Amino acid sequence: MTDAPQDSVSGSVSAAASDSVPDASPPAAVGIVVGVDLSPSSQGALNWAADTAAVYGVPLTVLIAHPDAEGDIEVEEYAEDLEGGVQTAVAGVRERHPDLVVHGVRYPTPPVQSLLSASETAQLLVIGARGWEGFTGLLVGSTALNVVPYAKCPVVVVHPTPPVDTVGSGAAAADGPHAGQVVLGYDGSVSANAAAAVAIRHASALGTGLVAITVRHRRGSISVKQVDPVADGPGSPTASFWAPVILDGNAFPSVPITYWEAEGRPGAVLVEQSRGAQLLALGSRGRGGFRGLVMGSVSQQLLAHAPCPVGVLHSTAAQVS
Repeated sequence: MTDAPQDSVSGSVSAAASDSVPDASPPAAVGIVVGVDLSPSSQGALNWAADTAAVYGVPLTVLIAHPDAEGDIEVEEYAEDLEGGVQTAVAGVRERHPDLVVHGVRYPTPPVQSLLSASETAQLLVIGARGWEGFTGLLVGSTALNVVPYAKCPVVVVHPTPPVDTVGSGAAAADGPHAGQVVLGYDGSVSANAAAAVAIRHASALGTGLVAITVRHRRGSISVKQVDPVADGPGSPTASFWAPVILDGNAFPSVPITYWEAEGRPGAVLVEQSRGAQLLALGSRGRGGFRGLVMGSVSQQLLAHAPCPVGVLHSTAAQVS
């Protein structure tokens, strides 16, 4: 992702803005796209997306979607046409990261449709966990149910409470067993393998480690132990299970990866293990304890209570490159 051109979004956005009419197609959004509705939650998502775009070296598109929006507006050239709060948000990003290519775009469609449209060309879609206006009820309403499982790229949901330093300086805002690292919830499913690839790339961009955790569902107390699939040797059950993660990790030798096996309720285990983490990455649908992750109670628990940004991927989502 660090090889993406910084100005690749500029031409398409400006061209679309110059033809601003209600029926115009929204400009193609590349790099990272963040949905903003000016709520406290979306401000946290904006900061996380801006910091991540800066370390990835890709453009940031700030997407404002309202049911009554008309046309596609690029903030830099048409700032007077957008409300003051949006201008302030984009200006804040440019002050936070002066070298970051950032655009503000208003889509002429409701939030869900706008976000799904943007996900078709974006590398990563970032949304605040809770908001008002178009994004109200994200965790329990139709927005989450329609955006997370159907987006064409990875989706990250960010809570209002700041997690760790997202630019990877190593400073953690909260104590935790893996504070400052990227945590992967892994069950060997196809979508979990997609999440592993993105999680390792994210850890590489931030210069931190990856903690890969699998959970066997059981009632009662939680137990967590570290394992070493490499030391167990090829062909062993542990090595075979973790083989896709090991293979992806080989492409990023600078990322230290630790492997953990846990027993307990998957949601409770991952909430505890992700305290202070940079990101908790998950496959949308899996097997065992992760079955029905996006649509079921486990996903709702993680999206509501995980103390860090939560990245959700399904097997058909485009891989971050």
